[in-house]
Amino acid sequence: MDAFYGVFAGISLGLLGLWWVAMEAVGSSWFTDRGRYVVATMVTHGFLFTGAMSLLSLATTGPVAWRLAFLLGGGAGALSCARVLRYPDPVLRTVAPLWASAGSLVLFIAIMVVAVVPSWPNSVAGRQIESILFVSILVIGVLLAWNVLTFGLTNRAASADSGDPH
Repeated sequence: MDAFYGVFAGISLGLLGLWWVAMEAVGSSWFTDRGRYVVATMVTHGFLFTGAMSLLSLATTGPVAWRLAFLLGGGAGALSCARVLRYPDPVLRTVAPLWASAGSLVLFIAIMVVAVVPSWPNSVAGRQIESILFVSILVIGVLLAWNVLTFGLTNRAASADSGDPH
């Protein structure tokens, strides 16, 4: 599992770097418009928290440390997703669909649950289950980033005025 988490940390943090470059390229409107900022932050947190948890699982010895890291990272990720779900913006829902926010929220909560359960049936290790959850969050993050950059809220005012979600 150490090899998986080592590779996964590199991929996740590499995607985080590419995401920041993309955000810089699209301009400052992503940081001045509240809806854009909320979505950009959720994508950032998805890449950052899974990458950081992966690194912490490698840097620790014993199950208590990685479980604590996953519990805290899962909680932070869940809070980030809940923040997007609370934001009442119909135009925002076109680029941050409910399935992405709610799905990530459920996955981050599952990370916390797996972190606190000491053993699983059939000799499945907690870190193996966590790896599946991490990959799922990464896939949602990539899909959400793609959605943001292609449908992007670039015509936010025009879409809101016309009633067209795209």
